[in-house]
Amino acid sequence: MKRANVLRLVAILAVVVLASMTTGCLKATIVGKIEPQPLALSKGEALPGTLTLTMTGWLAGGAFETMDVEFFDAQSVSLKKLTDLDIDGDLVLLPVVKTASVELSAVSGLVAPDELWDGDDFVGATATFTVKPSGTNYKLTPVVIPGVRITAD
Repeated sequence: MKRANVLRLVAILAVVVLASMTTGCLKATIVGKIEPQPLALSKGEALPGTLTLTMTGWLAGGAFETMDVEFFDAQSVSLKKLTDLDIDGDLVLLPVVKTASVELSAVSGLVAPDELWDGDDFVGATATFTVKPSGTNYKLTPVVIPGVRITAD
């Protein structure tokens, strides 16, 4: 190939990549889900269920190492917030690894707090999970999973 043809090809590829990036074709979106719902909780015991993160797109990657969980009553009043809980075996998402899961029982310190019970009555209604990326990542932001229903076991 002549040098002019190579430069023309590079210019065309650059335009295609830039157009794809600005229109969102390559941008990454990460969504999370907690299963099963509702989560059946027992006082002071590890939460059951699985956290799954799924990435679409290509321009992101890294590990999620910690999470926050906030529990609410039926009137959306915060009952308890657990912060910076370590995820054992980090959740890693890359352009070639688009789905990662972890058992909630593997998250250090994630137990059903006493504040969800008023005596023997369960007063919790929902929980919000926020999964936070490590410092070494590319274009990852915290993933918030609101409105996870909770019940007493």
